[in-house]
Amino acid sequence: MIKPTFKHRNLAREPRDCALGFTLVEVTIILMVVSVLSLVLLPGLGSYLRDARLARARGDLNAIHEAVVRFLEDTGEGVFRCIGNGNRDTSDGGPDDPSSPEPYYTLDMLISDGDTPDGGDTGDGWKWREPWSGHPVDTLANHLVQNTPGNDPTARYRTPADIYNNGSEQQVAFASQAGMGARFAWRGAYVSGPVRSDPWGNRYAVNVRFLDPVADSATGDGSGYLYDVFVLSAGPDEELDTPFSMDGVVPGDDDLIRVIAGGSR
Repeated sequence: MIKPTFKHRNLAREPRDCALGFTLVEVTIILMVVSVLSLVLLPGLGSYLRDARLARARGDLNAIHEAVVRFLEDTGEGVFRCIGNGNRDTSDGGPDDPSSPEPYYTLDMLISDGDTPDGGDTGDGWKWREPWSGHPVDTLANHLVQNTPGNDPTARYRTPADIYNNGSEQQVAFASQAGMGARFAWRGAYVSGPVRSDPWGNRYAVNVRFLDPVADSATGDGSGYLYDVFVLSAGPDEELDTPFSMDGVVPGDDDLIRVIAGGSR
């Protein structure tokens, strides 16, 4: 008996008839879908990024605020000094004057890393942007991270080691000038450095000038300044809109602030 024979096609080895890739119609549909998704998702993504930057900036402001408060409590200084190991001198002769023979004068502003923002046209807001005659500026890192006022390791605030080793009178915090018994000392670092810029690449700034509790103020009675001390970021528009000197500070436009001390201390 003769058995019928069958020919089996090997489909795996035979060439396909369909062309590889997409047709013009398919590519057009894909592009349309991507465009629609972009229109739907991008506004939400932009809002998310803005909120994330604002949250980070507020967190930085709080961290700087806490660091400044801890520094003031530890050192008993009441101010930030250009030369950290100088004595407080309240006599005539102007300890705030950099040309004064006393090894001490106060800072007017502390700044972080970052660019200098634009603006500053509101009130005396221009003072946020640059030092003005006789009023020094230093970095937050020099005072809160390294204990190197003016970037000078020898011009430091008194440390616990100085107390233990009976440091010189030059290293007594001015609030405890009566003797060496007080335990005021720099116990940082108060911030994990470096002190970075705000989320928009600009610097944070603190008007520490108004911390001085015994400075000659606008009242002329030496009772301290009547203006608020606060940390400032120029915010998303990267322009300064808040005055440097304010009592009862209200941030201008989209500036971000964190008050450290309100009015005279």
